[in-house]
Amino acid sequence: MNQPIIHAVTQGSPEWHTLRRGVITGSIVGDLITPTGKIANNATSRACLAELLAQRITGFSDTGFVTHDMQRGLDDEPYARALYAVQRGAVREVGFVTREVAPDVVIGCSPDGLVGDHGGIEIKSRRPKIQIATIIAGAVPSENIMQIQACMLITGRTWWDYISYSGGLPMVIIRVHADRPLQIQIIDAVTVAEKAISEMRAQYNAACEVNNWGDTERVATEIEI
Repeated sequence: MNQPIIHAVTQGSPEWHTLRRGVITGSIVGDLITPTGKIANNATSRACLAELLAQRITGFSDTGFVTHDMQRGLDDEPYARALYAVQRGAVREVGFVTREVAPDVVIGCSPDGLVGDHGGIEIKSRRPKIQIATIIAGAVPSENIMQIQACMLITGRTWWDYISYSGGLPMVIIRVHADRPLQIQIIDAVTVAEKAISEMRAQYNAACEVNNWGDTERVATEIEI
């Protein structure tokens, strides 16, 4: 496994979008593994792979519609990061990190911050009712575990602080340590995913050749510019 590569770009910038286009990222790893730890083969996982293949073919990534929750997350993240820095220590912001975890298998992530030499953070902006539940549970939601483990795998860090933020309520900070068995599951899943994308690409090429469908030119709409 190669060493992590930290790319000096600003998250959300055109350069950032270019770097992550067609790359399996930590944010979708959870869709490639079932809750029982098996490699997923369902509508969600197949849609993820088709989207990655489309990005590789077209050189375009659909940013999608920014929901209220997504915008709140963008707005809250700087406040949560600054408060964490006051409580726990300085945070280094980075753009995009990639790592070859197996031959020709690259996975990437966009950390919300790196801490010291061994840690990092994942910030989630939550609605108040969800924050109340998180405070009572005192645990990282299961749907976020694989993303956090993927971030540690990619960056080579040994711990990651999960930060759940909701203005007006206490900010939750839960430390998660690297779990090698889970990270091996991630490596296996992304390796299988890359093989599946290659097979899908071959099927795509064959279908285009047989049907002699011509290429089209993508014209960006005003909302995409």
